[in-house]
Amino acid sequence: MSEPIPSKDIATAVMGTAGAIASLLLVFVSFLVVKADAYETKIRRRYRLGAKLGLVPFFAQTAVIFAAYLWMLNPESSRLLQFWNVGFIVAMFLFVLYAIIATLLI
Repeated sequence: MSEPIPSKDIATAVMGTAGAIASLLLVFVSFLVVKADAYETKIRRRYRLGAKLGLVPFFAQTAVIFAAYLWMLNPESSRLLQFWNVGFIVAMFLFVLYAIIATLLI
């Protein structure tokens, strides 16, 4: 029988995944901001709105990274454990939702 994966290994994987997604979001948001400046006012607003909406899943991923890191320093904290466990799922949902909205919006 296989042994269960230690929680610290899962936290490390969550931190890495959340960091990668946050980096992708930041690049995409930056692209939208630069692209917005090339268009007239009406289209520019749409691109800037898309960029601003991208900050929501970015900060959600950042909060997950921070909570997982703090939990690794204090593994007895059940609140931090629960926060990064549930937070990762919520942040991933926000990321997918943003991808859909950004695709339809822009």
